[in-house]
Amino acid sequence: MNKSILNQVRYALAYLQAGVFTLLFSNLVWLPYALAGPQGGDVTDGLGRIKPFGN
Repeated sequence: MNKSILNQVRYALAYLQAGVFTLLFSNLVWLPYALAGPQGGDVTDGLGRIKPFGN
């Protein structure tokens, strides 16, 4: 095979690896924040209330 074609394939694979790593790493970093939600909500008579601090 021609050396220039091999170099192009190597560069393409390097960019692909970098892209896949970036997507996986960004998902691992931001996933807990995406799944975090308010806790300790109290719903009575159609009204919802979530206290931001303490009990």
